Amino acid sequence: SVSKTFTGTLLAAMVARGLVSLEDPIEGLLPKGVTVPSRKGKEVLLWHLSTHTSGLPRMPDNFAPKDPENPYADYSVAQLYAFVKKAKLAREPGAEYEYSNLGAGLLGHALALKAKMPYERLLEERVREPLGMTSTRIALTDDMRGRLAPPLLADGTPTRCWDIPTLAGAGGIRSTVN
Repeated sequence: SVSKTFTGTLLAAMVARGLVSLEDPIEGLLPKGVTVPSRKGKEVLLWHLSTHTSGLPRMPDNFAPKDPENPYADYSVAQLYAFVKKAKLAREPGAEYEYSNLGAGLLGHALALKAKMPYERLLEERVREPLGMTSTRIALTDDMRGRLAPPLLADGTPTRCWDIPTLAGAGGIRSTVN
């Protein structure tokens, strides 16, 4: 979930450059025809997604992984759009905090669309390169893969890393402490 911090940093960088405003509705960054729900006349704004106050759920209800050991790997952009179009907000945007992987992932996706580049390239241009974070990526190099601490389950059992292509802004980034 450190990826959410990077996504917030990307949002801040784009706000600082005047490319977006925290008050922009997320719907305006998505393709034509992808509608985002509102509640009591309040739209979901960029800052709502970054602060987990959008009213969107933690996960979409059309999330049905084929591989439970890599659950996000096959969740597509088409599925994301289909869910968002039919979603109902649990509450008014901005009213209350509720952790949302969906919201953070949607924010990262929308920022990448606005920048007209994949999320990883946006991360590279706006964060990784300027800060010299050479070991921060989504797609690992062979060298990075060789240095990756093996993931473990809570009981210490080895497992695999998850691939999170569509919702990368919520959890797709791997990085070193440095």
